[in-house]
Amino acid sequence: MKLTQNVNMSVDEIRNALIGVTSSLIRDKSSRVLYRFPKILGVEASRIYKSLGLKHSTRPTEITSVLMYRARSKYLRDSQIESESEGD
Repeated sequence: MKLTQNVNMSVDEIRNALIGVTSSLIRDKSSRVLYRFPKILGVEASRIYKSLGLKHSTRPTEITSVLMYRARSKYLRDSQIESESEGD
């Protein structure tokens, strides 16, 4: 696969680079608020994100609903399907 930054990567190289894109969930003991702390991207993952026009923030964010957080990939998939069907 050719990325927009003139870098060729195989599917396995892309997969291996993106496996490291993770976050840690930490609960504040005093307030019981749950926060997500994204890990800093590696060089290859950063290139992939940049070539796809994706932004990656390392700023902690509050998780307001654990159920929504766990179902985020389904939510993103469903919203993408809805936006595609609206275009028809």
